[in-house]
Amino acid sequence: MRPSIISNTSLKIINKGTLYEFSSLSKISVSQLPNYNNFGNGNYLIQKSNFNHWPIYKKISNSNKVITEIKKIRGDITQFKNDLLKIEPSLEIESVNLNAGIVNIKGDQVTKIKTIFSKYI
Repeated sequence: MRPSIISNTSLKIINKGTLYEFSSLSKISVSQLPNYNNFGNGNYLIQKSNFNHWPIYKKISNSNKVITEIKKIRGDITQFKNDLLKIEPSLEIESVNLNAGIVNIKGDQVTKIKTIFSKYI
């Protein structure tokens, strides 16, 4: 195809001005910032995997010690631990890793915790 020639009379240039203008930081209040409600203080999030599974796993160590591991906890992990113990006080929490977002529970409690998650989360 050959390029077409457009005359200046057939073109109309429309000046719409600026579409969006960023406001200065001094005009933004603290309540307009994301995460204003302090996510992580008293609340937490546990997401399912892409295949719709909870991140709950059974670990067996070399000494035949069985541990249930809950991973991918974001937010206040100690609040999650306290809420889990309120729902099921018979659980024995072995360790809590605040940096990685992992809670380890003694014994094979995978099915019990999955039913708790399906009911309450």
